[in-house]
Amino acid sequence: MAYQTVNPFNNQLIKEYPNHSEADIEAALKQADALYHSEWSKGSIDKRLPVLHKLADLLESNQEELAKIASQEMGKLIEQSRGEVKLCAQIARYYADNAKTFLAPVKYPSELGEAWVEHHPVGPIMVVEPWNFPYYQLMRVLAPNLAAGNPVLAKHASIVPHCAEAFAHLVREAGAPEGAWTNLFISSDQVAAIIADPRVQGAALTGSEKAGSAVAAQAAKHIKKATLELGGNDVFVVLDDADLEKAVKIGVQARLNNAGQVCTAAKRFILHQDIAEEFLNKFTEAFRQVKMGDPLDESTTLGPLSSKEALETLSQQVSAAVQKGAKLHLGGKPADSQGNFFEPTILTHITRDNPAYFEEFFGPVAQMYVVNNDEEVVRLANDSHFGLGGAIFSRNIERAKQMASRIETGMVYINWLTDTAAELPFGGVKRSGFGRELSDLGIKEFVNQKLVVVRR
Repeated sequence: MAYQTVNPFNNQLIKEYPNHSEADIEAALKQADALYHSEWSKGSIDKRLPVLHKLADLLESNQEELAKIASQEMGKLIEQSRGEVKLCAQIARYYADNAKTFLAPVKYPSELGEAWVEHHPVGPIMVVEPWNFPYYQLMRVLAPNLAAGNPVLAKHASIVPHCAEAFAHLVREAGAPEGAWTNLFISSDQVAAIIADPRVQGAALTGSEKAGSAVAAQAAKHIKKATLELGGNDVFVVLDDADLEKAVKIGVQARLNNAGQVCTAAKRFILHQDIAEEFLNKFTEAFRQVKMGDPLDESTTLGPLSSKEALETLSQQVSAAVQKGAKLHLGGKPADSQGNFFEPTILTHITRDNPAYFEEFFGPVAQMYVVNNDEEVVRLANDSHFGLGGAIFSRNIERAKQMASRIETGMVYINWLTDTAAELPFGGVKRSGFGRELSDLGIKEFVNQKLVVVRR
């Protein structure tokens, strides 16, 4: 597996990075294990939290440099890259401010006597993270585990090695001891071997179903806990009483953010028949106004896909969908460009026997479905292999709340796109994975919730 930076705007190779050796991996495991058995991990949380405070400050002071690295390496619009760095700082500061409360002992009334649950680190964790949010994905696992005292070994995506190195450098600069966060440029087979190592106590992955299945199987084989955040086929529901102008504006944003390369992006637009035509017309016009270009140009509104492979995959998916009966309403092919650009695309008339009905399209492709009533909305929304997020637009909040409770996903937003915040749990059900990151739930995924009882 070659780790290299290739600018997706023009497909120019910028730099190649050497893979870590077996000796490097063994040294990393030894270091992480030693740190876990040290006072840093076993002792007071007060020794670890200042690292997160300092890291938040460093992220903010280096925001522009970090944003440019991400935009050049994976094609994210520069303003979105800045937003990602800002979010990472918020997550670091959130756990710095709240982790001590989250991990405080919890009392349990019992006839047996005085009882409480303590929260202790479990040991080194192996994490595998994707390229689409090259800093945020790392921060989601670093912040809670550093606070809890778990050393982390991280394999980042092979197309964002510069982001991986920049992040690791900031963690060290923030004062984390060696072994608290180790960046490894390694293969999938080496990841499997690390998970199998008895010094490692858990695995976390954000990525594809295939990768998630492999990591979960390896963790289960060695009786270790895993958390997975996989794909999504999120619905964006627009009911007949919705504010259409708002729904269109946010819907376009929800589909085109990060060039559509978001697990929680709006992918299936479910429209009530009374507003379907008007919504589609307005949505189509907004898609036509998109400006493709250099992600470092502030005026660009749609950047390239992350790689040639991503462009080829999306092109094949759209072609197959049309061959199976979907109607190409807009776009449908790679743009005439030296970079990895795909035209903003809208597909309609997708039937259940079309593979596109169940697939995740990782790019600027929107699927449109028309329904007659709320029952059909719920039925269509739940007829999916995935269950990550979703959005419902309606002026009737009670109606939207009732619908949200019936949709089988880990997250539902009303009158907003599926979003993320440090204080809110993030994760899904079905093939979208299991476990939660962020909030108080995320920090307790990899801790020993130890019961202590003093008998009366």
